[in-house]
Amino acid sequence: MSNEFKWTDERVIEFEIFKRGSNIRRSPKEESISDLIEQFKASKQVKGWEVQVFGLTPFNGGETILYGRHEDGKYHTFHYSETYMLNCGLYSIHSVKRLSDGIIFTVGEQQSFGKISSFFYHENELWFSTNSMSGSGLTSGQFTASCLLKPTPKPILITQDGKEIFDSAAKLYSVLPKAQWEQREVRAERAFNYKNWLHFSTRAAAEEYVQEFKPQYSLNDFRKAYNAPIPSPLFDETVEKLIAKSKL
Repeated sequence: MSNEFKWTDERVIEFEIFKRGSNIRRSPKEESISDLIEQFKASKQVKGWEVQVFGLTPFNGGETILYGRHEDGKYHTFHYSETYMLNCGLYSIHSVKRLSDGIIFTVGEQQSFGKISSFFYHENELWFSTNSMSGSGLTSGQFTASCLLKPTPKPILITQDGKEIFDSAAKLYSVLPKAQWEQREVRAERAFNYKNWLHFSTRAAAEEYVQEFKPQYSLNDFRKAYNAPIPSPLFDETVEKLIAKSKL
């Protein structure tokens, strides 16, 4: 597929937006039309990155409004192009996708340099800014996007038997203790709907927990466990009853 640049009616309009945005966002020095044309052409070449979500922060400082990428490659309810969103001066980049492996990076994620605070394009190359806390206070930096490392995935939850769960469709074995001791299978994505339930990665782990902690022994069960006659000469009957009662 040829990567030769071709002017279209849409690109002429995008260039006008690009030119106005350049005057607003960049250095106050004058740039020739030819320079701006070359910059615009470069911005249309095949890139290693794709903006997934733009953000719009209201002027009153309210919560940022997010606009994701549609299937047609446009953004916003008005289906604006990426060029328009980048150059109109209203929107900031909230998350980007690295096209080589499909990994998405988002503002707020932690990198080795610090927490990502923003993304921006400089001379047709994607950069990101970071903020981090140190002994001397808040420090910041700017790096090319090629420095971004694959985010460490965070587990959805950690089961009672210590297994980290990453797949929302994973099957868990759950127990409701201190009541009916009910057991059931639950999908990881629904685990948080089961308050006070304990979740295990395997049925065996769940059953082992129930066997260890569920009150289920009568006085006779207790005596049989010690293979002792009734009454047992091994324990005082009062002590037997107290121990057995704690398991009823």
